[in-house]
Amino acid sequence: MDFNQTANFKETHDNLDKIQLTSKIIDYRSDEFKQISRDITEINELYQDLADLVEDQAQPLNQVEQQITVSSLNTKKGLDDIQKASKKQVKCLIQ
Repeated sequence: MDFNQTANFKETHDNLDKIQLTSKIIDYRSDEFKQISRDITEINELYQDLADLVEDQAQPLNQVEQQITVSSLNTKKGLDDIQKASKKQVKCLIQ
């Protein structure tokens, strides 16, 4: 084997090594992209589950809010009734 053939053989071998390295890098990156895709899918599912939980809680929270409003109105009416009764009681005592 002469010098030119040896140089060509080494260059070919180096190119094959570069191709193999490039292929390994591409495979690694492909695996990483697939993992990122799976992670994004999992995060999306978590957000969907969270949205479902929030939606499930909306009705009970609305009911609690409505009951608080009714209780507040009833309390104000009760206070008005007590004040009216108190005034009538004072009038009765004076007469």
